[in-house]
This record gives sequence, C-alpha cells and structure tokens, in this order.
Amino acid sequence: MTRNESYFRYLGQNQEKAQTSTPAGGLSSSQQSHRPLVVGLTGGIGTGKSTFAEALLRQNHQLGRGTSVTHLDADQISRNLTAPNGLALPEIRTEFGQSVFNGTELDRQALAQVIFQDESAKKRLEAILHPLIRQEILTGIQTAKEIEHSVLLDVPLLFEAGLNRICDQIITITAPLELRIERLTERGISQPDAQARIANQISDQERLNGSTWEVHNGGDKRQLSLLAAAFQNLVF
Repeated sequence: MTRNESYFRYLGQNQEKAQTSTPAGGLSSSQQSHRPLVVGLTGGIGTGKSTFAEALLRQNHQLGRGTSVTHLDADQISRNLTAPNGLALPEIRTEFGQSVFNGTELDRQALAQVIFQDESAKKRLEAILHPLIRQEILTGIQTAKEIEHSVLLDVPLLFEAGLNRICDQIITITAPLELRIERLTERGISQPDAQARIANQISDQERLNGSTWEVHNGGDKRQLSLLAAAFQNLVF
C-alpha cells in the first residue's frame, strides 16, 4: 500500500459551544477546566477513520484515561439496529421488500447495491436509520454526561445526519483518493464500485468547512498512532 505523509491541522470551526482550544504547543482550556466534551469524528469511506478511533482510544487507555471517554460508534449502533430482531428491520422490509432479506435476516450486500445505485433509495434508508441512531446516540451522551465522561462520537455521516450540531469539536479524517480506492479494493470492492461509493458521499471540503481539526491519513499506521497520541493533549 502506498504511503504518504500524515499530519493534522487546526481549523477552528465548530467552536461555538466548546471552550477555546489551542493548537499544538499548549493545553486546551477544555483540559484545564476538565469539562466533558462531545468530540465528533468523521470521514469518508476508506479514509481510515476507524483506525484512528482505535488508536485514539488505545492512547487514551495507555495514559490511564480509559474510563473517562465514552466511545459511541454509529456504525456499531446501525449494525445492532439491523441485526436479527433489530428495531429497524420492520421498516426496512416495508420500504425495500423481501429482496434485501435472506429469510428473516437483512442481506447487507443486497441492500448496499440498491442504495449505492439509487440516490432516492439511499435517502429512504437514511430516513429510517438516522432517527433511530440519533436517539441511541443522545441516550449514550446523556449517560456519559451523568458520569462526567467526554464522548468520542464516531459517525461517518456526521454532517449528513445533522449530528455535527451536538458536537463541541469535530475531527475529520482525510486521505488521498487513490489510497482510499486501494483500501476499498482490498476489502473486495471493485474499483468502479469504490469510486461510486466515494462519489456518493459529501466531499472532504464540505466536512472540513464545519470541522475543528483535519487529520490527514497518509497510510502509515505508526504515524497515525503518533497523531492520536498528540490529540490526548489537545482534545481530551
């Protein structure tokens, strides 16, 4: 896999509710006050967002802060909602029919093919899932606040779902297009399908326009881990 330089940069957006952060070189005022924050983490498909989240939480744990951050993963919440007997299944069956089911279980590959080829189908699925995911997230945030935990809100469609509005700070992960396509093809997705999936999402610039930080993932996991370590003194 191609390797490029990884870096992060401070953008300063989405700071209305957060106390002012300082870029590299000092502790943020949120650290000084120890006020729990909701930190959104997002990025397009194939950017390495999940890898960064894992590195961030691992570094947090190694520094003895593992019990002070609650990780809310929208993908995992979505999987739970669409697992056997999941709350979203009846509405999905009504909207898309039995063709996206294998017996009583959701055929995720069949559904993915439908929504990536049809923008209206994608919007109909989002109309089913987003309210359910949002409610689970709001419940998780409330639970975290009650025990004075900060929240790492890990949501690929953070802006599309309007969840950016509940975040104090937002981290957007970016990566070179060719690297993203390479990652997706390694997962068994064809190159044309990978390109279509990327094109079907909002652009990096649209995400960055509302973000506090950009983390550019050049493909080197060690560099990404070092960036995650730096964020311990800047965010949590």
